[in-house]
Amino acid sequence: MSNIKFSGRIWNDPVTRYTKTGEPVLSWKMSLYTGKTKDGEYKKSAWITCYAFGSDAEKWQNELTDKMTVTVEGMPAEPRKYVKDGVEKFAGFEVRAFRVALSDEFRNTPAEETY
Repeated sequence: MSNIKFSGRIWNDPVTRYTKTGEPVLSWKMSLYTGKTKDGEYKKSAWITCYAFGSDAEKWQNELTDKMTVTVEGMPAEPRKYVKDGVEKFAGFEVRAFRVALSDEFRNTPAEETY
């Protein structure tokens, strides 16, 4: 099993959905700071979609909020495929979260507010 650990900022309030069997699934999108250019301008943020299932989803649904800085540890998932205009594309990087560490550190960078 491959694990990944990263820190970033939650972009929108997490959303809870339920599987057909009633298991909760919490999902949220994170923005990761990628640095500045030589000219001092912010680079585009990297984006990761995170998912948590079952008791983890229930535990975090009331703790995680928009603009919160968190550290996530989890397992990378194979990107979902979709077809747009006849071309097969990938939905982006996704992680199944096993641990989330909350942080009271908030960043307010122009690069993250341009999306």
